Amino acid sequence: IPALTIILVLLGVGAMAVPALDLRLALPNASSLSEDAPARISYELVGEHFGEGVNGPLLLTGSIVASNDPLGLMEDLADEVRQVPGVAEVPLSTPNQGADTGIIQVVPEEGPHAESTSQLVDALRAKAPEWSEKYGVDLAVTGFTAVGIDVSKLLGEALLPFGVLVVGFSLILLAMVFRSIWVPIKATLGYLLSVGAAFGAVAAVFEWGWFSEALHVASLGPVLSFMPIIL
Repeated sequence: IPALTIILVLLGVGAMAVPALDLRLALPNASSLSEDAPARISYELVGEHFGEGVNGPLLLTGSIVASNDPLGLMEDLADEVRQVPGVAEVPLSTPNQGADTGIIQVVPEEGPHAESTSQLVDALRAKAPEWSEKYGVDLAVTGFTAVGIDVSKLLGEALLPFGVLVVGFSLILLAMVFRSIWVPIKATLGYLLSVGAAFGAVAAVFEWGWFSEALHVASLGPVLSFMPIIL
């Protein structure tokens, strides 16, 4: 029965797309390597003995050229940073050799791919205007971890308009070729369902861990930031 077949297919593909709601993006690091890779072994040992955040420290930098007490200023800023939720420790807070730039190293409580680390980056940036007004230092959050979070966030935000553009053009081209409205609409809806199911399968395997052992997935976690655009 065609109607029953359509309903079953829609339900099946729709169910496959559900895990896509939990799809998280990130740039790869040593944790995504095979379990016997030396870099991953070192990564896991560091996280086990010193805390996961040591594998993904953040850097705060800002101009302190106007300060008459750069050492005291950096210590005050370090105390402020330690009070931000999600900060495990601040092992370094110092002026550079020329005493014109302040550098603060921040160790998050969790690893670079953790949601709490992304929230910490946002929290530190939200505090920047307050610290700028209080201390006269405009701090910027940077470092490999923060850059990776920013890249992943930008690519995630670009996914929807990119998808709308691709789907919109395909809809127009199909309408021109078939001189019809319903055929392109049905084809486009089917395309969107298949894409959703593909994203859902990726999230189910690489984040939820379904069939991960059978597929020899080295580690679970966020998927490569560029993957959705490529797909």
